[in-house]
Parts: sequence; structure tokens; C-alpha cells
Amino acid sequence: MNSFSGLTSANAIQAIKRFEVFEKAQLLTSASLNSSSSVSSDFVEE
Repeated sequence: MNSFSGLTSANAIQAIKRFEVFEKAQLLTSASLNSSSSVSSDFVEE
């Protein structure tokens, strides 16, 4: 029972870490997309 709960908690920690990394990657991607789109729109406006 203890080993089972230990496995599940380890898996939960791994899942949380992966989710945090995924969330940060999404934020970085959206930020870079926003900056690139604003740059391209500025270029088009010129």
C-alpha cells in the first residue's frame, strides 16, 4: 500500500512538473507569436 501511494504521488509530481513546463512553453509561444505578428503588421503598415 505504501509503495503504491508512493508511486502515485511520484507520478502526480511528474505530471504537475510536465504541466508547468507545458504551460510555460505555451506562454512563450503565444508571446513570440504576438511579437512576430505585431512586427509583421508594422512592416505591412509601412
